[in-house]
Amino acid sequence: MRTTSPSQSSQFRRGFTVLELMLSVAIMTVIVIALYTVFDVTQKALRSTISQVDALEGSRAASDLLVRDFQSATPVDVANTNWTSFSAYLNPVAVPVNLEGLKKGGGTVLQTAIQDIFFVTRQNDTWTAIGYWVGPVNTNQVGQPITVGRLYRWAYETNATAFAYTNLYARFNSALRVRDSQMVLDGVVHLRVQTYDVAGFRLVVNPERDDPPEPQGAEAALAQRYPPIFNGRRAWFLDPLDAGRNFRTAYLFRQVTIPAFPSTLELELGVLEPQVVTRAASIPNVDASRDFLARQAGSIHYFRHRIPLRNAPPF
Repeated sequence: MRTTSPSQSSQFRRGFTVLELMLSVAIMTVIVIALYTVFDVTQKALRSTISQVDALEGSRAASDLLVRDFQSATPVDVANTNWTSFSAYLNPVAVPVNLEGLKKGGGTVLQTAIQDIFFVTRQNDTWTAIGYWVGPVNTNQVGQPITVGRLYRWAYETNATAFAYTNLYARFNSALRVRDSQMVLDGVVHLRVQTYDVAGFRLVVNPERDDPPEPQGAEAALAQRYPPIFNGRRAWFLDPLDAGRNFRTAYLFRQVTIPAFPSTLELELGVLEPQVVTRAASIPNVDASRDFLARQAGSIHYFRHRIPLRNAPPF
């Protein structure tokens, strides 16, 4: 019978050396770090995708709402107190952003513009004034400069009798607009409409150059009550940073304009992704926020629609 001495059995029971343990720990550490990196990158990609999907869904729903409303826009007869059929002018406190291309040194690809848009719709004897405007998330800060904000929808409905003496355009441009508006979409950095005539040519109808006739009777009284709306003052429609832009971004259609109403609109809507909106909101200085947004062209979802107006005159 063969026996094993204690010295021989201890050789078979020998454990790992310190070097082997350190090497094993190092290999496991590398594996864990690699797995964590892959997991982290996957999570970031997933969050980014979800954020983009949410932004796209919200933007698409908002653009569909705008299209439906614009399609129902109706011209207003000059005999009414409501002599404004359609208006789009630059928000006087909106600060434009020169968006830079993704290629370094490629220059500006788009200069943002934020308009306040007003129009009227009609269904039988019910008239509804609708307005879209962009303001801060906190409505107590309305009137302060903004580069990106929340899209609001204002609406006021009245019957044919009240429509004759209720100036809806003046109401839209009053302080009541903030109280009566509903939130539509956050992160709006660009909102603009351009108008076209029945032949498809782009119109440039500027209140400053349109030179409407002096209001008479009841309109004269309203002109004294709401001078910024009726007298076409140059300062009221001007972009605070670039007055020349107003010739391309301000419209006012009435029975006294030529044409009195557009046949087609082109809607442009630019929406930032939520994380970029949060980052921009954390920058208190307007100029610094504008410089930051200028480099975020890749984070903007841009929508453009050509919208025929069903109630436009056929000439």
